[in-house]
Amino acid sequence: MSAEENQELKEGEGVLTPAETEGDTNTDELRSGDADVSPKERGRGSWTTSLPKGIRESMKSNRRVKLPRAYEDRLRRYFESLE
Repeated sequence: MSAEENQELKEGEGVLTPAETEGDTNTDELRSGDADVSPKERGRGSWTTSLPKGIRESMKSNRRVKLPRAYEDRLRRYFESLE
């Protein structure tokens, strides 16, 4: 439909129709097909919490990657120039 083919403005009050919520993920209500999970089960935490402390620490240390020295220098100079 082009702009020339738009319908004329109708007289009277507008009619509001409720939105369909079936299958909508933004509602607080239970929908058909929702899992019945107790709050106790949801609060268990990550699977990594069941690992031994040494393994968890090892995994954390692998995430901390040392940045190249030139990049660190460039960042330092950039933030010093802002001051």
